[in-house]
Amino acid sequence: MRTHDFDAFPVVRGGSLAGIVTKLDFMMMFGLGTHLSRRDYWNLFASNFEGVMRTGVITVRPDDTLKAAAECMIQFSIRSTPVADGSKLEGIVSRNDLIEHLIPSRNGAGSRCHR
Repeated sequence: MRTHDFDAFPVVRGGSLAGIVTKLDFMMMFGLGTHLSRRDYWNLFASNFEGVMRTGVITVRPDDTLKAAAECMIQFSIRSTPVADGSKLEGIVSRNDLIEHLIPSRNGAGSRCHR
């Protein structure tokens, strides 16, 4: 998650989108206000996503516009959303994906960002 900066992981069961696990879900489970022993952590890692994932996932369709995806993310205050054709997962799109598509990289040339 940290290396590639993923915000969410779609969970697929039997070829269909079953739920989603977000970075916040992991933070809530493993850090914020949770006091687990080392054994409990290993038990969690050995189990499945059933107890962690959210169901009723907000999705966009493959034929939706980028604007529709952005509006969905704003409306529901989410950083990424699965792209699904019915219950079949086709991919996932993040806010960063949208920004990178809308503002093509110029290989750092003319960047206005400063440290």
